[in-house]
Amino acid sequence: YVANPKGRRVEARFPDPLANPYLCFSALMMAGLDGVENKIHPGEAATKDLYH
Repeated sequence: YVANPKGRRVEARFPDPLANPYLCFSALMMAGLDGVENKIHPGEAATKDLYH
């Protein structure tokens, strides 16, 4: 959800506080690169406020 249509962001939430942050970040980066290289559609953007 964004008030300004030009404002967008990508949010990465780590799965668990005990997880290795380097391994988690590497897995997120590899998943993102795989999606870009294989032109995988990420799905529709969230259009509602997920926090409230």
